[in-house]
Amino acid sequence: MSDVEAGVYEIVGRVLGSREWTPKSDFFDVGGSSLGAIQIVGMVEERFGVRVSLTDFFDAPDLETFAALVVERH
Repeated sequence: MSDVEAGVYEIVGRVLGSREWTPKSDFFDVGGSSLGAIQIVGMVEERFGVRVSLTDFFDAPDLETFAALVVERH
């Protein structure tokens, strides 16, 4: 796992709090909200300088796919 991927998962964990999730989880199926998605997109851009849109986030079927997109653009 790359540092960027691990960082994305750390950000997701902060937003989701104590909810249980895995990289294969759909963010919304584990209790994530649209506001949480906005927070994640903003935090990813701030931390990694990677621009991802909400559409990119919503189009990712699971958190692993979203993390891979961030790694690809980094």
